[in-house]
Amino acid sequence: MAERSTVSIEKKSLQRLAFVVPLVSAFLYLSYQMLFGPCTISLQGLKVTGDLDFRFTSPDGKPLLSGHFDFGHPRPDSMDYGQTIIDRMDYCSSEYEYNTGCIEETHNQRIRITYERTSEGECYSVVREGLRCPTQEVKDCFDMRGAHWYGGFQSHTQPWPLDKSQLASAPYISTDLGSHGLGIGGVLERFFFNSNGVGIFVAHEVPLFVSLNPLGDHRLCFSARYDEGYYRNGGVSLPVLNYTICHAANVRKIYNYMSRRFISHPQDIPDSHLFRHPVWSTWAMFSKNITQEKVLSFAANITRFNFPASQLEIDDEWTHQYGDLEFDENKFPDAAAMVRQLNKLSLRVTLWTHPFLNLDSKAFLEASHAHFVIGTRGSLNPALVRWWNGNMAGLLDVTNPAAVQWYLKRLEILRNKYNISSFKFDAGEAFFVPEAYQTFQPMLSPNTYSQRWAELAYQADPHVRHQEVRVGWASQSLPIIVRIFDRRSAWEAHEGGLQTVIPAVLTAGLVGYPFILPDMIGGSGAYMDQTFGLGKLPDRELFVRWLELNALMPTMQFSVPPWYYDDEVVNISRHYIELHQAYSQTILELAQESVLTGYPIIRPLWWVAPEDDVALTISSQFLLGNSVLVAPVLVRGARRRDIYLPEGTWEDKLRGDMIQGPVWLHDYEVLLEELPLFEKH
Repeated sequence: MAERSTVSIEKKSLQRLAFVVPLVSAFLYLSYQMLFGPCTISLQGLKVTGDLDFRFTSPDGKPLLSGHFDFGHPRPDSMDYGQTIIDRMDYCSSEYEYNTGCIEETHNQRIRITYERTSEGECYSVVREGLRCPTQEVKDCFDMRGAHWYGGFQSHTQPWPLDKSQLASAPYISTDLGSHGLGIGGVLERFFFNSNGVGIFVAHEVPLFVSLNPLGDHRLCFSARYDEGYYRNGGVSLPVLNYTICHAANVRKIYNYMSRRFISHPQDIPDSHLFRHPVWSTWAMFSKNITQEKVLSFAANITRFNFPASQLEIDDEWTHQYGDLEFDENKFPDAAAMVRQLNKLSLRVTLWTHPFLNLDSKAFLEASHAHFVIGTRGSLNPALVRWWNGNMAGLLDVTNPAAVQWYLKRLEILRNKYNISSFKFDAGEAFFVPEAYQTFQPMLSPNTYSQRWAELAYQADPHVRHQEVRVGWASQSLPIIVRIFDRRSAWEAHEGGLQTVIPAVLTAGLVGYPFILPDMIGGSGAYMDQTFGLGKLPDRELFVRWLELNALMPTMQFSVPPWYYDDEVVNISRHYIELHQAYSQTILELAQESVLTGYPIIRPLWWVAPEDDVALTISSQFLLGNSVLVAPVLVRGARRRDIYLPEGTWEDKLRGDMIQGPVWLHDYEVLLEELPLFEKH
């Protein structure tokens, strides 16, 4: 009996011990972590957990932004009990001040975050360094849920807000949306911000890759990685992901603060005629089938139908070989006489140009001999590129001052010989830079090409300033018209049609490009490479609705002539040109305001209602300045639409009513010839 009792007691004791020891161990571990660690970062408004998850909160404890620092380790569920990723790490050197947190894993990665409080908000400078090897990736991801996001880049479908976009991980460089079909267009900036009043700006020197909600996971991810293609370091430098996160009271305040801190203002405004009168282009109507006779006939009809014009733009294939910048005498037997006739009609003449020198051009031979085209790495040979009008072309090396002056001199010869007024500078996107490139001066990334191309364009016409470009990268200071990429002659956003115009203009303005030229009224064709030269026109209703949308934009551009439809379309067109002219002084005043503040001319509704949940998501209306609200019809066959007016007293310019917002106007009637327009009092 005694033996059996002793054995029973020993078993029970062991069972209790087996139960108690893990509890005591867990208690001691948690107590230690609470008293002495784990080695996390804890700053004002920021906590980094042991698993490298982070959370930013407002001073009153409201969640603002959360995410994860990716150190390339498995998540905690594959680790030992109680172990966290951060247990493998150490504090950085104690040299950092009290407002800095720093942790690192030896021979892998380091995080250093510095807190700064300003009169306008709170900022955190985040420096994430790779320590292992030049080819490693340093990656951070942010949860986009709980807020609406803005900024970033131009795209083909241009969702609004940005959190509706999807982008697989890609180098953050500009592409030609027509040739490449990728997600990032010619106008972009490393500036993202949201409706919670949080903004992120990634430094330009970062070899940046971006993904945005690629699998419907609501994550915005930044990574730094050298690939020796788009981002080169010679196999020496370690990757650094360097960005700044700031917080202010709302979306408008964070935009004001961060744009002022990180984005340059325009130094001046483009030529005022571009804001007052339409540009007329030959592209959508005639494509490459342009001749002297067609240009003169086109111009004569502009005058005959009594339409004003800021200038007439002769587009593709006016030259015999791409790159030679000489008129094709078969198409233009007397170009000088043609320009004189156009000038007599009070039309300035501009020409389409680009940075490509096709292999069969005289310009290619001259430029390649002088090393004025981008070369192949480790060689004296030019790096040939493919573009939409040529499979083998040299690309002007815009980092070479001598090459830039050579190109500008050739443009000057055109101006002097034919009295050409200015130029439409096409292309310039970073994606055209060949992977194994060698330039006269090193580039941080191929985006530098876009910046230098825009600077060249400005140098071609620095006084009158009536040129245009279609790229924007760190070139916000240039007083130059920026054209959004070609829009298809379609209604739907998924086809890159009419419904993308407002979001594209809003996005460009918010990343620092206020002087926007929307695409041609009616679009550039059913497909990017198909225009209307064979007589097929954009749908009549689409043309009219596009015209109405464009009427209160900074600039207007026609290519498909209104007189190709009927007298009613001609009269509607004349009416909306006159409406634009009536508001042109307001547009010019807003352009001058942009020089002082950097603010866009065309603004989202949240600009005047930054805490209005409805205003934060409206993509089919816009503001001209702070007091003119425009609500065009963007749906085929619609004669009614819902209109949202933010807080304030608004005058309905169609009906004459005074309306108090915030309010929805449901089933507001809009005839084909009407544009809903409201002014704030």
